[in-house]
Amino acid sequence: VVVEDEDAEGKRDDACEGQDTSVIILHLLSDTSISHLASRISFLYNQTDQITMNDLVEFLRTHEEAFRGTCPRLRLSLTRDKANTTSSRNRLQSLYSDFRLQKTSNPDGYQANSQAWLRGLTAAARAGRLPPTTTTSERPSHVAFGSGEDLSRALNSTQWGRPLALGAVIQDALDKRDFVPLDDFLNSTKSVYAKTWIPSPWQLVSWGLKQVGVASLFGPSDKLSVGNFVVMANVEDNHLSQHFYLPLTQHQEAANAIIAKASQLDQSLTSRIFSRDLFESEFALVLDPTANTTDHPEFALSSTDFTILLRYLSRDKPYLSFTSTTIKLKHPSETTPQPITQHDTDIANLRTLISALETQVNALTSRITTLDITAREAVAAKRTIQAKSALRSKKLAETTLHTRSATLSQLEETYTAIQSAADQVAIVSAMSASTAVLKSLHAEVG
Repeated sequence: VVVEDEDAEGKRDDACEGQDTSVIILHLLSDTSISHLASRISFLYNQTDQITMNDLVEFLRTHEEAFRGTCPRLRLSLTRDKANTTSSRNRLQSLYSDFRLQKTSNPDGYQANSQAWLRGLTAAARAGRLPPTTTTSERPSHVAFGSGEDLSRALNSTQWGRPLALGAVIQDALDKRDFVPLDDFLNSTKSVYAKTWIPSPWQLVSWGLKQVGVASLFGPSDKLSVGNFVVMANVEDNHLSQHFYLPLTQHQEAANAIIAKASQLDQSLTSRIFSRDLFESEFALVLDPTANTTDHPEFALSSTDFTILLRYLSRDKPYLSFTSTTIKLKHPSETTPQPITQHDTDIANLRTLISALETQVNALTSRITTLDITAREAVAAKRTIQAKSALRSKKLAETTLHTRSATLSQLEETYTAIQSAADQVAIVSAMSASTAVLKSLHAEVG
């Protein structure tokens, strides 16, 4: 809010529209009494209650310096100098303007704007704030997003409108492989690190146009690419994340987060085998371990995220092998993960069933405790009917708990036997290898 002079009371500069209503900046060009100033602040602050802000734009303003605009949080400035305000407004205006032609006339300015948008979009995607991919109606993804009308609308600012160069920003990211089309990422048999030296026909045409100066006359296209894109900086530790200057706790890519957590688990053969459901449950919150899926389901990785990460961790950073139903992690001593066998699938199914029964047993135990308290309270209050009903329900729950517990115990015994057998196989294999080495050394000694 900018107050120019005595006659400007009740007016506010649109530069603060959509900003945090707890923030007001005053530029006073004439002397004002403290009491008059207090009443003026109160009046203007109440006016800002009507201001609303797009959630995604607010996120960018909070997390990316270039989008912070003119109203820093919790700051009251009484000054005659408007240089900082003007500079901030010009920066936002530049980001939302059609800066495509700057690619040739002002390359540094173009790159600054493009990188600011790329950093903002990457951070927003990681936080699950971008529109989800169109392949599913599930919760937002953290390593991919859907580009199109929904994204453009989500970035609309009440003051600056929609970002006019967003299409060029997305295209730049695609050209540099910072964003990768989802279908290309999932269907490619080659690693994302692989370089191709055979240009496509379109690349040849584009190169030819650039050589004769035709492409540069119009600048990058303003058409917003429509599709689903993988945000590589949120998947892997690539060159982009090194330019973010963020602490690891604020920006740890999902693939390494999964590897880091998996390294803390039991490394026995059976413990490294998961069903798809069990794997997603185990690693859902690797990007935010302090959260929980009950209170904050939006913090959990989505099914699309896991599809992307499984593909990456099996193809680009060989750490696991997987099928549609089973996942097996690589042992620390192995150079490549072993293929999935039918035995692995059976073990994964057994672990999933044990996990499901454990959940049921815990729920039944809690229910029995609740019903016992209810029955006691009803007896104390002499509510006979309610007490009997609670006791009957408690008896049924106890019977079910007994059955489930017995089944769980049998399955755990079976799983323990399988685990012991797998360990014995590993021991025998190691001993056989040691015997072969020993024979070879004896042969060399003569």
